Amino acid sequence: MTAPDWRALAKTERDEYDETRVDYHSELIIVETPTIREILHQGRLLTLVNRREISARRGLIVSGPWATGKSTAIKQLGRAHEL
Repeated sequence: MTAPDWRALAKTERDEYDETRVDYHSELIIVETPTIREILHQGRLLTLVNRREISARRGLIVSGPWATGKSTAIKQLGRAHEL
């Protein structure tokens, strides 16, 4: 929808349209890139290593340029761990 068409909608119609767009984008699949695979692998290893730790635990630092999928990879690690 073009910006002028969107502005022409009533407030409730705009909210409904925006909600539909958010729903659509939240259902997009995530491609498992080599970076995501590596973070999943390292995260699983750290989970196993930290299982019996009582005090200090080992952590994972993910760094890199913006928009390279760091947050997405960490979210995938969280989902994999939760499942």
